[in-house]
Amino acid sequence: DMCISTDTSLLHLSSTLNIKTIGLISKCCEWRWTRDTNTIWYPNILIFKQLTLLKWKDTLDLLRKHILNTWND
Repeated sequence: DMCISTDTSLLHLSSTLNIKTIGLISKCCEWRWTRDTNTIWYPNILIFKQLTLLKWKDTLDLLRKHILNTWND
């Protein structure tokens, strides 16, 4: 099972419960979301950050490619 969420309580809860979690994080995010694709606060989360403010298409394309590559392995 996996959780895909924006920065909401669901994202924090699933990460804390050790569920594989993908976070869709906005370009102007809070301090906990580093520049990397992971964070020390939630070791089991994979972060996909918005590349351009207010535009999610590129980020969602990267997410789609990641999911397709993961399922094909």
